[in-house]
Amino acid sequence: MELSREEIKLPANMMRQMVSERGMEDLVGSIKEIGIVNAITVRKKGEEYELVAGLRRYMAADVLKMEKVPVKVVRASDERAEKIKMAENKAREDIDPIDEGVYFEKLMEMFGWKQQELATKFRVSKSYVSQRISAVSWPSILKIPVQEGLLTFSVAREFAGIKFAEELDRVIKQAVESGVTPAVAARWRHNINRGDFSMEGLEGQGDEAAASGAMAELLYSCQICGGLGQEIGYKIIRACNICLGIIKVGQEEGVFAKGEMKKGATQGEEV
Repeated sequence: MELSREEIKLPANMMRQMVSERGMEDLVGSIKEIGIVNAITVRKKGEEYELVAGLRRYMAADVLKMEKVPVKVVRASDERAEKIKMAENKAREDIDPIDEGVYFEKLMEMFGWKQQELATKFRVSKSYVSQRISAVSWPSILKIPVQEGLLTFSVAREFAGIKFAEELDRVIKQAVESGVTPAVAARWRHNINRGDFSMEGLEGQGDEAAASGAMAELLYSCQICGGLGQEIGYKIIRACNICLGIIKVGQEEGVFAKGEMKKGATQGEEV
């Protein structure tokens, strides 16, 4: 069956708010060459046909000024239409998690669902739902890189816990430039929130990290000598009061030379 584009109405609750430019270019090129292979899914709603799934194909047809498009008409209640929409979209191009969070919020409002109910109906975990709903309230400086594909959702989720806006902006720029793993992002967040983070030593590592495939590592300010060191050099130890006293004396007498990094905290001297 075919319908003219004008006969198809877009739904009030759209799952996609953003479509990647590159993805659309590829789809338009494919449809121009071989046409729409998979029909657009619609349902009859009153006297109109409402789009259920196939927004990108519909948009591509609009770009190509196609008069008619192939459609598959399904009988579906509001809830079933949303399930079809979710299933088809998840099987195709990855959905922007921010858009998904907005979509989940609208579904909960439409049907009066709680997060657990929504998660059960769409066969995802409750944490999957709650994480995406939480992302809707992230600041724009964090949401935009995710929507543009510059920052992964897992990394952004760690950055969302950073308390200081200025530091958040700095780590986002560093992550976009150099790339970081969620584990490194979590360490950055932890260190910033405890007020012991320095970007010194990270600037300018983007090209080197990209060339080597390595991620920029977190640097700590040593609480004994004041110098910078990589996290790999830190260990949690148990020490008796006598040993702690020796360290304190060393600090007071200058054995631990603050601000210098030569042979570790003791400058190679025995304590």
